[in-house]
Amino acid sequence: MDFGLSGGTKHNRVTLPSLDLGQNYYPYVKTNLIKSDDEDDWWVIGNALLSLSEYTVDYLDSKLFISSVGSIENTSRYNLLGLELRKLTTGNFIVRYVFPELPSSKVSIKEGAIITKINGKNSLDISENEWLKITNTVDTHEICDSTKACWQISAQQIKGYSIH
Repeated sequence: MDFGLSGGTKHNRVTLPSLDLGQNYYPYVKTNLIKSDDEDDWWVIGNALLSLSEYTVDYLDSKLFISSVGSIENTSRYNLLGLELRKLTTGNFIVRYVFPELPSSKVSIKEGAIITKINGKNSLDISENEWLKITNTVDTHEICDSTKACWQISAQQIKGYSIH
């Protein structure tokens, strides 16, 4: 989930060892942490885990009830490239954010670049879902923009994030 962030908000991507929500236990929960204005407070955002539970609010007693929706497996994708792209109406992608300290930050790709090819395939023929699978795949990926500049970016597992 995105929660409308511009992509420019600095956040720490982590995997929590586990999370207990009510009577539900979830191991290895991928999440993003954002420091708030309160020095002791962190916002936890962007967690697909929320889709694995049902929530009922009892307004009269001010209680929240959380129940599992069944045996849906919690599988997270990890952006191992550190490159956030969004699909444009033209069918190409735009670079929305380059994550610091991840592989894409080590090349000269910039926010706002129009991406026209990914791994030799025209971006018009790549869905956003296919792009998300690519970012989660350990390999060297070629990303090309509208100026014909191309970058070889190697996605690797990240200890404490994508591997435990």
